[in-house]
Amino acid sequence: MPIRPVHRQDSSGSTDVFSRYLSAAAGASWHLGIGKELPWPGGTAAKGSDAVTASVMRDPGSITYVELSFAAEQGLPTAALRTTSGTYVKANGISVAAALASATSAPRQPGYGDLRLQINYTPDDPLAYPASAVTYTIVCAQGNGNAELLRSYLAYTLTQGQLSTRTIGYAPLPDLVLSEARRLTAALG
Repeated sequence: MPIRPVHRQDSSGSTDVFSRYLSAAAGASWHLGIGKELPWPGGTAAKGSDAVTASVMRDPGSITYVELSFAAEQGLPTAALRTTSGTYVKANGISVAAALASATSAPRQPGYGDLRLQINYTPDDPLAYPASAVTYTIVCAQGNGNAELLRSYLAYTLTQGQLSTRTIGYAPLPDLVLSEARRLTAALG
C-alpha cells in the first residue's frame, strides 16, 4: 500500500513544531526549512487539523502530523518517534513531561514576564517524546478589568490544573517556569 502524506495547507503551529523536530532530527537531510507554512513537495493539502484528520481517516495509507488531542478524538493510531538514544516513544503526558524536562529558558524580553521555553527536539532521555510543544497563555500584566477572576483561573491552572494534564495527553509545566508563572500570576492587576 502506498503511503500518502497529508499536510497542512494553512499556517499552523503543528507544522512549525513538526518542522523544528524534523530539522533537529534529520539535520542537513531536511531541506524544507522551519515554519508555520512549508512548500511541501506533493501529498494532499488540507486546511486545519479537522480537515487533515478527516483526510487521513478517508484515505487508506495516509499519514500526517496533528496535535495528539486530534488523533485521540478521532481514534487515529499514532506513531512512535525514534529518539537520539535509539528508543521509540509515543506521545503521552509522561513522554512529553520527560521532553519538557530538557527544555531551557528562551531568550527573554526584560520586563515582560516572558516565560517562553526553548524546546530540545533531540533530548537525551530515552523516554522523552522529541516532537513536544508548549502552549502559552498571554495576558496583560496590568489593566485587567477582571484581574481577580483572571488570577483565580491562572492560579488554578498552575496548581490543581497541573494534576490533570497527563490524563488528557498533556504534561505539567516544568519547575523551570512553574514557580515564576505563579509569581507573575499573583502580581497581575
